[in-house]
Amino acid sequence: MNLAPLRAAILGLALATATGGVAPDATAQTASMSQLQLELDALDTMTDTLGPMQSDAKTRVGLMQQFISESNRMDAWKSWNGAAKNPRFNSMTFQQAYQQTLEKQKSRGETKPTSDSQDILSAEVKGQRTIAEDQWNSVNALHEQVARMTAFLNSQKAMDDYAAFAQKAASEPPKRPDAGTDRNSEQGGISPEQRAANIKKYRAQQAALKQHWDNYHFTTGYSSVPPGGPFRGQPEGSPVGMPADEERGDNPYLGAYPYGDGYGSDYWGGSWWNGYSDPYYDVYGWPGRSFDAGRARRAYHRHENSAPHARRR
Repeated sequence: MNLAPLRAAILGLALATATGGVAPDATAQTASMSQLQLELDALDTMTDTLGPMQSDAKTRVGLMQQFISESNRMDAWKSWNGAAKNPRFNSMTFQQAYQQTLEKQKSRGETKPTSDSQDILSAEVKGQRTIAEDQWNSVNALHEQVARMTAFLNSQKAMDDYAAFAQKAASEPPKRPDAGTDRNSEQGGISPEQRAANIKKYRAQQAALKQHWDNYHFTTGYSSVPPGGPFRGQPEGSPVGMPADEERGDNPYLGAYPYGDGYGSDYWGGSWWNGYSDPYYDVYGWPGRSFDAGRARRAYHRHENSAPHARRR
């Protein structure tokens, strides 16, 4: 999805309404512009990361709707979905996700502002934030749809059937959507090899951010979770702690992350189904192994686990 025209329109509106004032001293202005650039880079990373997440979730919603229709469950689904039920997806707010992205961006070091004008940078931040927040809200709404259909199909004992349907549909998978590039990848004067290396690094940063969101929203979403979250070995008071795939010990999140040597970093291995770091194997196909129904059944119930088993160091 090309967001450039929308971003340009929002930027133009923001610049048109910008007001003047007494200029701050040079030191304060430099610090302020560095902060604005940090925010802009974080928002750029968010929009690049959220674009494919939104596309993948839309594809899954369509696939699940197709399965419900073709398995003659549409009337049952409409009746089930029309009843009053508690929400099934524990979403993060945009501000929570944005703050986590800012913290990750800070760890990458300071970058030179892309403009000499504080007004322009402020307008760009405002415009990009509007885009990112709209994307985030859309992703959460799609996750809610998937969660409700998952709960419905679980009530029908039909998720195994959906998985078989999806795997067959993924025999000719669509191409994964483009995840964008950062400024390091697009700078002039670098070799094709360096550009490829920069893009690879950016993809790794995006993947780490999605895992961080995924850990964070389960860690902070329930009052039953103790300070520091459900992950073993985390520093005292940490809002997230160590990612579960780095633990290799007792099950840190019952029904969500398998433990020991059998840990699998995906939802077929018991985690990530309909989370922010979902690899969407039902859309793109399982890479090189057969579908593990037993582990997948645990993953399909992950969102219902409102009281995780927590271990503290």
